[in-house]
Amino acid sequence: MAFRKPRVSFYSKMKRSHSESVVLEISERYLAEIKDNFVVETLRRALQENTLHLFPDWSESLFKRLDYHQYLFYRCFLALRSKSDDIDLGVNRDAVAWESYCKSEIQCSQTNRRLKYSSWESILPGAESIFSIAKRKITDILGPCPKLEDLHCRFGPGANVSCRKKTNARHKLSATLGCSMEALSSITGLRALYPSLFFNREVVVESAEVSMVPKTAKTSRTIEFQPLLNTFVQLGIGSYMKRKLVRGGVNLYDQGINRNKARLASLPGSSLATVDFSSASDTISTWLVFELFDPEWFDLLSNWRCGSVVYPEKNLKFNLEKFSAMGNGYTFELESIIFYALSYAVLQSAGVSTSDLSIYGDDLIVPSIAKDRLLESFSFFGFTINDSKSYWEGLFRESCGVDYVDGVNVRPPYVKSRMTPARLVYLHNFFRRYGHDEICAYFESLVPQHLRLYGPDGYGDGHLVSPSFLKQRKKAFVSNGYSGYSFSSFVKRARPDDCSVELSGDRLLPYYLAYLRESAGETENERSSDPYVLRGGEIPKKVSIYVL
Repeated sequence: MAFRKPRVSFYSKMKRSHSESVVLEISERYLAEIKDNFVVETLRRALQENTLHLFPDWSESLFKRLDYHQYLFYRCFLALRSKSDDIDLGVNRDAVAWESYCKSEIQCSQTNRRLKYSSWESILPGAESIFSIAKRKITDILGPCPKLEDLHCRFGPGANVSCRKKTNARHKLSATLGCSMEALSSITGLRALYPSLFFNREVVVESAEVSMVPKTAKTSRTIEFQPLLNTFVQLGIGSYMKRKLVRGGVNLYDQGINRNKARLASLPGSSLATVDFSSASDTISTWLVFELFDPEWFDLLSNWRCGSVVYPEKNLKFNLEKFSAMGNGYTFELESIIFYALSYAVLQSAGVSTSDLSIYGDDLIVPSIAKDRLLESFSFFGFTINDSKSYWEGLFRESCGVDYVDGVNVRPPYVKSRMTPARLVYLHNFFRRYGHDEICAYFESLVPQHLRLYGPDGYGDGHLVSPSFLKQRKKAFVSNGYSGYSFSSFVKRARPDDCSVELSGDRLLPYYLAYLRESAGETENERSSDPYVLRGGEIPKKVSIYVL
């Protein structure tokens, strides 16, 4: 009996050989849009030799050879490989990431010693004034240190030391209650606030754990799994800081502010720069935080951090020189306020206006005129500005996921993993929004026939965006006076948790959900872990969307 070969689903990865052939075919289609033969041959050879990751995002000399249309396709060509984790460059990505992590630790150690023992003024004249202004700015923004009961603590969607694969609230309420040695003295207060969480359960002291996750073909990304109770409180601290930052004029809920400033900065005559840091969060030294924050705030942050980590791959355990890293629930807010306050202080001490200063994590926008002073100041405080991704002059600016040249967004559609039908649809829709109908027809032809759904723009990339598509009208809707229509699209449906298997934390779940609803007004913009679904392994589903 012959078995029918299963059809490819919308989100399923192609076989490697098929994916490679599709990428090569797409690359030739991109090259057909570039008219400069030298550029075309250079790119084609780089693709064959796996050296595309060495090409810069921006080259003024290359831009002068090409027009906007051709430069966009140059960027699209690079995007086929530059961030893909599905190619082998012959490097150990985890080893590269670990080396970078160790270098950051050495850098933090040097910063700690410099700030603790050196004469600041002899190294950086005006350093004490900059520090004083930055410290005052942080104090003005954050205000008095909150008490534990003022924080809206919660579980996030990510992994913890004792909860790795299944990370929703059900499983975290059932996992081992771990905390760092630093947090142990604060557990009594936390237990008084959340007695049900601790009922008949022991608290275990744990260190953070270093792990690697995919990033690009060149390197992995290091993250730190935190103990469960640390993350629970860290997210509460982060939310509190984020709300205070909004009131202080720094809106971390909206990347659009930085994106718009990046667009304006790319226009001729602009005096704004977009600045990127190397290993930003990994180079926040402990002594820097100690000096910048009021004692009560430092104690709160320090009590819920992890001062030591283990790295199972090398059987290592060591104390950290950095204050926090990615994986800590308040790192994003912490780095934002530090970079903002230091930049504010440098500009003010240099007599430069701070009205255009903007920050989102480690994406900084500052006046270009203060470049030299900013470089030397951030170096003194332990940070390294990434020259290859910082743009002080010219027509190119990059911030928060947008790349502008002279006010035009030339951010390409990246292929970050093995090719899927969903990625082909995304590529089609990208060029549809740019008005390149001819190449849209090409990408449409690559999508398997049974996965070609059509619909309007503005409803995601689960279908091929088309100006002309079949508008489905149900007779029942028409007879009842409804004038709208429906169309079909693919979506990712989260994998449901198996609730038939009882967990020890299920008895706590109603209380936890009620607690989240009570604090919804404060944390409605924060992402919490859905208690009934599991991360990863999403199930593709074809849905009908009704449009008025």
